[in-house]
Amino acid sequence: MGWRMLRTPHVLAAIHAEIARALVSDAVLARGVAVSLLKDETTPAKLRADLAIKLLDRAGHVTPRAKSREDGADRTLHEMSRDELLAQKARLEDEIASRARAINAPAGANESPSMLN
Repeated sequence: MGWRMLRTPHVLAAIHAEIARALVSDAVLARGVAVSLLKDETTPAKLRADLAIKLLDRAGHVTPRAKSREDGADRTLHEMSRDELLAQKARLEDEIASRARAINAPAGANESPSMLN
């Protein structure tokens, strides 16, 4: 009977809502612990630094990214327009073609396999 109740949408919604409320109060407690560890000079420096970085991240102060190149070379494919994708394709095909080397068949390549045995 209990497992059936866990499958009903309103019971699941109530469980999720209660978990969300509990996590909010836990977050306040966790922040308090982190701040007290940051302020405690006996806490190892590495732990204090990690906590400081994590608190800054949670507050929205993320590590800045390197500046993008002017030519857009660091853009992902989904960020490119159709024309940019076609230009990238042409550049890559030209590069592959420029690296190609003529391969000459080794001497005796025309011999039949039975002669090699």
